[in-house]
Amino acid sequence: MSPKRESAAVPVPQRLILGCVLAFTGGFLDIYTYLIRGGVFANAQTSNLIFLGLRLMEGDWPQALNYFAQVASYVVGILVAGVVKRRIGTKGNLHWRQIVIFAEFILVTIIGYIPASFPPEPVNVIVAFICSVQVASFDSLEGTSFATTMCTGNLRQMGEHILAFVVDKRPGALRGVFKYVAIIVSFVMGAVIGTFFVAEMQEEAIWICCYTLFFVLSYLLVMEDG
Repeated sequence: MSPKRESAAVPVPQRLILGCVLAFTGGFLDIYTYLIRGGVFANAQTSNLIFLGLRLMEGDWPQALNYFAQVASYVVGILVAGVVKRRIGTKGNLHWRQIVIFAEFILVTIIGYIPASFPPEPVNVIVAFICSVQVASFDSLEGTSFATTMCTGNLRQMGEHILAFVVDKRPGALRGVFKYVAIIVSFVMGAVIGTFFVAEMQEEAIWICCYTLFFVLSYLLVMEDG
């Protein structure tokens, strides 16, 4: 199958170009909250659960509530994405993922107006929501699972494809290795470039994600409606 025909056979939301741009956005958001919004990774809900347990044992109820709020916001984001998918789906030229990306765009724009001196907890709750909606809406890459806001699962998938290529000699496995390497590198580059822009723009650095989300939205509008 030619590359052009192979690309056309892949559903638009599962294409590698979108996965890379969204992974870049995920890495950017992570480093943004870490550097300027209280030193936390808004995507890392496993660590938030650990800190929730720790703060509960210490009797630090305000901090426990903070971690609980982030975890709850993440869960709510998953639910919201599911409701939008079920209620909207595809109606005419309107696709539910377009609504999700547009909502992300609006929230990211608002966050950029919130001063860095503002308490970080509410901002991190919003970012956790953004990330969960994104990861729930774009969870498949050319037919295999992946994540745009974290890399643990992507590293596992990359390792499995390396094994399939080297040991099993499975056709197409090298393509799998390549696509997961591309996603992981995109995530890291989001963190690298995010570090630079946070130093230059402070809280407004998150607006860089508006450009990536605008690209994703435009791509979906053109390719899904075309």
